[in-house]
Amino acid sequence: MVNRSASVGHHSAIEDFVSIGPGAILAGEVKVGRGSLIGAGSVVMPKTQIGAGSVVAAGSVVSKDVEDRVVVAGNPARVVKRDLMDALI
Repeated sequence: MVNRSASVGHHSAIEDFVSIGPGAILAGEVKVGRGSLIGAGSVVMPKTQIGAGSVVAAGSVVSKDVEDRVVVAGNPARVVKRDLMDALI
């Protein structure tokens, strides 16, 4: 699901069951893993990967790859929680 005013850049790959929040920006060549959530107003920088089942908190700026099943938050985004359940993976 891609919410209103979200922007998905060129050559990005979005797997199944992903939710992209309103106003989120995914720059070019971003890969979003299955079952991930990109929060409202987040920015994901170019050539970055979001792991399967991960959550990017609202307003975060992701400049490095994100592991599977973690929550990242802040600017720059850092891991704040690990080992999320893999219900959708």
